[in-house]
Amino acid sequence: MNSKSYESFCSIWILFFLFAFLFVGIFIYSFSTSNIRKYQMITGLVSSRNQVMVFVSNEQLKWLYHNQILLINGKKVKFSVDRKLIIDKKKYQVFLSISTKGYSINSSISIGLLHEKVSFLSVFFDMWGGD
Repeated sequence: MNSKSYESFCSIWILFFLFAFLFVGIFIYSFSTSNIRKYQMITGLVSSRNQVMVFVSNEQLKWLYHNQILLINGKKVKFSVDRKLIIDKKKYQVFLSISTKGYSINSSISIGLLHEKVSFLSVFFDMWGGD
């Protein structure tokens, strides 16, 4: 049985597989380059007007010095470290300059510290593995 050139499906299959590989490649690339920010929540105490006191570990203190923005009630807020006091070798009392509008003195405030940025694929495989 003779077939005409327009009846051949070979070129259609080649185009299908080419587009499928291209789609899968773009899909994997987009998920591996997207960053998800992981925050660690700490509790602070409003000690005076525009000042918050927190107790942090040595690792969290490094995060404070490397970051310029904190999360308060889901909003990004700029801050600066006023002073730190050493409680023991692993704990620090740190005073942060943050706008405390809407909070009274001695009220508790929840603060989010940027811990790390991870890719979507690493989160997916952590969930897949059950970690």
